[in-house]
Amino acid sequence: MAHSIDSDLPYEARTLPALWRIRVASGTDAPCLWFPDRPQESWASLDRRVRSMASRLALSDAAAGERVCMLMQNSPEMIVVFLALWHLGLVAVPLSPQLSGALLEERLRSIDPALVVVDAPLVEQLPAGWLQEGGSQRVLVNSVEEHGRSSLESDGAADEDLPSVEVRPSDPALILFTSGSSGAAKGCVMSHHYAVYYAWVFWRYMGYEADDTLYTCLPLNHCHALFASWWASVLAGARLALSTRFSASRYWQEIVESKASACSAIGMMTSILLARPESEWESRVAVRLAHVSAEGALAMPEFERRFGVKAVTSRYGSTEAMVFPPAVGLPPVPGLIGPAPADWDVALLDEDGRPVAGGAGELAVRPRVAQIMFDGYVNAPEATVAAFRGLWFHTGDLVRRDDVGMYWFVGRATDTIRRRGENISPWEVERMVAQQPAVAEVAAFALSSTISGEDLCVVAVPREAAELTVEMLERHCEQTLPRYMRPDHIWVRGGELPKTPSDKVDKARLRSEYATTETSRVGAQS
Repeated sequence: MAHSIDSDLPYEARTLPALWRIRVASGTDAPCLWFPDRPQESWASLDRRVRSMASRLALSDAAAGERVCMLMQNSPEMIVVFLALWHLGLVAVPLSPQLSGALLEERLRSIDPALVVVDAPLVEQLPAGWLQEGGSQRVLVNSVEEHGRSSLESDGAADEDLPSVEVRPSDPALILFTSGSSGAAKGCVMSHHYAVYYAWVFWRYMGYEADDTLYTCLPLNHCHALFASWWASVLAGARLALSTRFSASRYWQEIVESKASACSAIGMMTSILLARPESEWESRVAVRLAHVSAEGALAMPEFERRFGVKAVTSRYGSTEAMVFPPAVGLPPVPGLIGPAPADWDVALLDEDGRPVAGGAGELAVRPRVAQIMFDGYVNAPEATVAAFRGLWFHTGDLVRRDDVGMYWFVGRATDTIRRRGENISPWEVERMVAQQPAVAEVAAFALSSTISGEDLCVVAVPREAAELTVEMLERHCEQTLPRYMRPDHIWVRGGELPKTPSDKVDKARLRSEYATTETSRVGAQS
């Protein structure tokens, strides 16, 4: 089923505030947002909150085009802040609410935001310098008051006109961080047009309608929740059912209570849900489509049988580019990406950037439609140029094409770790673990897992005459790494780490050694 964004949306409407205004004008009192233990919001009521929030944020003196970091958990208030920022022409930079310490400070300094909006329970995670009164950094603390509104919403401002700010489709709307494999995580600059296109792909190819309710418990600092659920629901005029976070015990209950007709999941979630005993909520599920990431494809036949849903896997996309759209008509076969996409030129290249004659090559893509991918990495011009070498965007993933033109995912050309729906940079993990005083060498790598897609393993070599234990490293990781980056396996290894001929750590050999050691288990030492 082919579609064209040009036939659906005029170019000037391809900004997030413009689409919101169109939807509010047509939706008015229809329901648009469900959140646990809160009154349901209509398009009109939520828009009044957006106007109120915009009035408050306009007082901060942050100018159009400047960046605003958000350290927030999923909530109606987070959605209101997003929309208010975009109406003011500001660039939203949602950060993982699990970040703290040195990694959070690095993210903030790399963005140099004009403003930081932080949930009250997360204030202690901010670096001390960002809270100094009268300092150069501005911080607004969001707390939910008794009436279920944000403390940042201006009283009596809900009916005022929104500030008159021209927002063009090519203007930046978001900076989302994606993990690097050989360096720090990079911030992807996303234009309004690209954000709209990403959501349009899911709206059109999933076939969402106005009477649907799309449920997600995935974090709003990631593309999936933002575009596959929230903005897909806006384009469809559908209702969004939003939860704070994934809870296996409440997943189906919230879907039933919200009357969701579509839901989303990542591979780890499908495995966990299948491992749980049956509950009475399962029999009441009325979901017609479950969109899951490709890691969950192996479990999809059982998932469909048990929960009575039609499962659709992600075909291929990233923060940088939404390339292969979801295909409702294709079976959820592990590794299957699908046919060549309509909006992209696709090539499989070797290490020298030449097309491969057969077998697998690195997937490289070029858009056929303007402004349907990211604009570059923030403050990282060398990384941006490297990603676009040879006038192709290099994805870093190995893909093959079969005899009938179908594309299949083979593996990652880089060593980025995909764990429980998160992309993790081994380089960042290694850098933080290396700060433990007793560590001489460290390597982080992936191990296959039936639950999480990939497990994260850290191997460390102690300094000479220093004591280093698994327990010491576990405590260090708890203090320095967000939960999603903490290793599943820790191995304290004697002797220097093995090296390749180019003097890089031989992670393939380490992976093999760890798999065969007698103490190969979570928290093992040898």
